[in-house]
Parts: sequence; structure tokens; C-alpha cells
Amino acid sequence: MHKRFIIAIGVATLLSAVALAQTDIDEIATEGTVTISGEVTSVWGNDFVLRDDSADILVEAGPSWYHEIGIETGEKLAVTGQQSGERFNAFTIERPNGQVIRVRPESGQAPWAGRREALQAEGPARTSPAPPAAETGQAAPEGAPDRTQTAPPQHTHGMSREDVERALSIALDYGFASFDEVEYEGDGIIEVEGWLDDGWEAEIEIHISSGEIVKEKRERSSGARGLSAEQILRSMDVAASEGMVRFHEIEMDGSNEIEVEGWDASGREMEIDMDAQSFRILKIDID
Repeated sequence: MHKRFIIAIGVATLLSAVALAQTDIDEIATEGTVTISGEVTSVWGNDFVLRDDSADILVEAGPSWYHEIGIETGEKLAVTGQQSGERFNAFTIERPNGQVIRVRPESGQAPWAGRREALQAEGPARTSPAPPAAETGQAAPEGAPDRTQTAPPQHTHGMSREDVERALSIALDYGFASFDEVEYEGDGIIEVEGWLDDGWEAEIEIHISSGEIVKEKRERSSGARGLSAEQILRSMDVAASEGMVRFHEIEMDGSNEIEVEGWDASGREMEIDMDAQSFRILKIDID
């Protein structure tokens, strides 16, 4: 009986401590580990907005390319972690049924640290153009045209239209509603910037050969504006009609212009500005 009484007191003390550890979102301190509870109002990959009666906050739970935690809008969660600027870094996430999702340790390096570089190192193999016949030691067939001087260079840098179309599709699935910029970062990575369907400004980096999102960033925005996926693809088609074969960047320039940068078949840099609605070309620069 005495033993049961001690256990009961211990459980009551533990529950009391958990209750005391609960913190309203608008009272989170900038330092120290706390637990916040609320309802999920928006989800992007593993990150989500948690709202209680006092405020809401963006909770970051690790990159989706490392693990999928499966949080859904409308769930009620208790999240333990630390505030970092306008974000809350989750250590653990607990559902009402007692399931605990362990995101990262409270101290030390995150388990996904350094994994992104390893993923990028596994990017698409870069192929070189076939050497001319003179270098292979094989003579060209008699009467065949000499292609050693006239063949255009084979571009392994930049983006194709198909690359951008795939990146936009991934971004739309992620929750993007409009776009500010699509840019090739190198090593098979495409960066997409724009606004989510609930008004948050977002930036993601996509490993285009695998389709994995290797970096995510969001921040509050005063309002969404930008280009649709159709406008971006249409602007690329217009640029292609002017000789652009590979693309470096497509971005909204000002309130009603699109700027497309890339290369022509000879490897010359091109920049084409056009009206975002009529797609009338306003300027072409070739270097």
C-alpha cells in the first residue's frame, strides 16, 4: 500500500511538471527548451504552423529529404524544442495518442547535418561531347561533312525546359501558389522562390535528378505576388524562339516584366526581358 502511494505521488508530480512546462506561444523565451501545444494550421513537408489561443509559430522538424514525419493540417500536437528567431526548432513531437516523433537531440549536431552535401555529390553524371573523328583515330567516311568546326558545344550547365517544368511541379505539390524566381544553382540543384498558398514567402532547393527537396526556408510575408507556372514556361518558350537553348534564371523583374537568362547554341550568354502579360520582348542582350 505504501509503495502504491509513493508511485501515485510520483505520477502526480510528473503530470504536474509536464503541465507547468506548457508555454503559450506568445510567451516563448528566446533561450531554453519549452513545450508548446496547439493545432496545426498549415503544413509544408515536415514543417508546419502551430497555433494556440495566444499566437502561432512556424515549427521546423528537419528536412523532408532526410525523413518524413507525416504531420497533417488539423492535428493537435505538443512540441518540445527551442525558439530560433521567428521559428521553433522541434526536438520531439507528441500526438494525443502518446506517439512521440523524435526529430533531433536537444544538444549537438542534427542527424541530417552534412547529408545534403553527400546527396549533391550523387548528382547526375556530366557527359562530355564525343571527340571529333581525328581524336579517336578513325577517319570520317568519304564525303561526310566536317563537323569538327561547325558542331555547337554540348551544354552540361544550366536548365532545360523539362528541368524547370519538373521543378515547378514539385514546388506546386509543396504548396507554392506563385513564383518570384527559378534559378540553377549548380551541381544539379534548382532553387525556387515564391509564395505559398497561405501567403508565406518560401524558398526551396531541389535536387532535380532525384526530385528531393534538399533545403527549405519560409518567412512571413506582407502579401503574395508573382508569376504563375504557366507564365514561367511561356517566357522560356519565347526565349527559346530567340535562340536560347539552356536556362540559368527566370525571374519576375519589377511589377510586370519577366527576365530570362541563359545561353544560345554557341555558348553566348543571353538575357531577354519581356512583358509578363503579353510576352512582348522588351530587350535582348547577347554577350
